[in-house]
Amino acid sequence: MLAFIEQGNYLWNSGIFCFTANTLLYTLKKYNLEFYKKILYCWKTSENYLSFFQNNLEKKFRFDQKSFLKLDNISIDYALMEKAKNMVVIPADFGWSDIGSWDSLSKLIKSDNNGNRVLGNAILRNTTDTTVYNQNSPGRLITVLGVKNLTIVDTSDALLICEQSQLQQVKQLVDELKKFGHDAYRYHQSVNRPWGHYTVLDQGQNYKLKRIVVHPGASLSLQLHQYRSEYWVVVKGIATVQNNQKTFLLKPQESTFIPIGSKHCLSNFELNDLIVIELQIGNYLGEDDIIRFKDNYDRVNKDITLAEETKLLTIK
Repeated sequence: MLAFIEQGNYLWNSGIFCFTANTLLYTLKKYNLEFYKKILYCWKTSENYLSFFQNNLEKKFRFDQKSFLKLDNISIDYALMEKAKNMVVIPADFGWSDIGSWDSLSKLIKSDNNGNRVLGNAILRNTTDTTVYNQNSPGRLITVLGVKNLTIVDTSDALLICEQSQLQQVKQLVDELKKFGHDAYRYHQSVNRPWGHYTVLDQGQNYKLKRIVVHPGASLSLQLHQYRSEYWVVVKGIATVQNNQKTFLLKPQESTFIPIGSKHCLSNFELNDLIVIELQIGNYLGEDDIIRFKDNYDRVNKDITLAEETKLLTIK
């Protein structure tokens, strides 16, 4: 690498590509035909659908899950750029960063007279060369006293406090979380779903509290849980609820109880977001405790036979 720099006639591939869609498809078909066929099949089996968003009916596109998951997990470099001949390299001299670490992010934030960089709600005193990123603004306040050369990152998932020279070791922390199957690695406090999103507000032994937002025209899957029961309280909007054999409406300040093993579904057929507070109670509250029977987003996890369904519904 040093020899390349000293010679001065090498260029660094920053991974920025520019091409028309037609050129990309033509080149992919020519140099990676099998991959091209898989992509084409996925496109043809996918579909457009209508969805309400902010009081407007919008046309959206949804990939076919089965054919999409069969696509090769390969970068554009290996799949195409190392094979294609119709390419040119354009030298450019401009500021560029892939922002691949907290250190590279901090360099994009303007520093104060003490070399501190702050994003979000924070107060620093007697502190130098420290970066603070507070994702929880304007809520929780971060205060820093008498430190130097630190990076402090506070999100709804976790808090990171790191000496600047150790920033490259963050990946080792993530690997350790993955090794032990820690929930912080597998799940976020706020999670987007095809129907909206949810945020975990609080959790402890045998309980979890969530804020659920369901977009207009959207529905959660028809599902049941083997290890937990749920209470739903409507905060905003009108919920259409299926609870076993009953289907009914819930207005703000109204609630319902979903027992363990009860087949249930939550839908929003109104023109504005539905907000529901969900309290889960049980001896296991993992996100994988879901058996789906029907889903608008192709997430049904298995075919449930009548015998299996009868067995599940008798769980106490």
